[in-house]
Amino acid sequence: MSDQPLKVTSVADYRKKREEGSLLSLPSGAVFRLRKPSMGDFFKQATGSDAVPDLFAALIMGQSPGQGQAMDAKSLVVALPEMVEKVIVATVVEPPVAIEASDNTLVADDIGFDDQVAILSFVMGDYASASNFLGQQR
Repeated sequence: MSDQPLKVTSVADYRKKREEGSLLSLPSGAVFRLRKPSMGDFFKQATGSDAVPDLFAALIMGQSPGQGQAMDAKSLVVALPEMVEKVIVATVVEPPVAIEASDNTLVADDIGFDDQVAILSFVMGDYASASNFLGQQR
């Protein structure tokens, strides 16, 4: 523990640190700069197929998809890749990842499965405690 008194982080410093993100070494050996999306980022991304918002809600609430919801296996198969793509696009700062590829931009499908899982684990790690809290509020 430090004997330094705590100081409130300035708005500028907080925003800068959040936007800069963190370097993460992925299983493939690639190094990406990632930032943790806010809850608002998750909900902004929850568009597209009708099942994606249900899937986001289930994950945020710490539920298995379909638990307490009417989500069938077919909807899950449609929603999961779309959700993964949207989370990766919202999370990866560098190298650039977008919905549509270009010479200087990756798409989520360019990123290997193990690396995608590592990125999702980076994102969801801190949300476990939030989902426990939200689950207790029901």
